Amino acid sequence: MKEKPGVIYGNYHQMVRSEIMPARFRNSFEKPEALVPNQETEVVLTFKMYYYFQKGHKIKFKCRVQLIHYLL
Repeated sequence: MKEKPGVIYGNYHQMVRSEIMPARFRNSFEKPEALVPNQETEVVLTFKMYYYFQKGHKIKFKCRVQLIHYLL
C-alpha cells in the first residue's frame, strides 16, 4: 500500500469481496427453496478470492438478513 501523507492506516478497513446471494437459491439457482421459519438451515458459501492476507491481517465476514439497501 502506497503511503499517503496525513492518512493513518491503523484500524484500516478495505472490502475485497462482496456478493449477494438470496438464501432461497442456496441449493440451486434453477429450483429456489424457501427457508422454513424457526428452523436452522445450513448454507455453504464458496468464495474465489484473488487477494493474499498477510500475517497479522484480520478478516471480517458479514451476513445480513436484508441487503435491499445495497441494491438500490
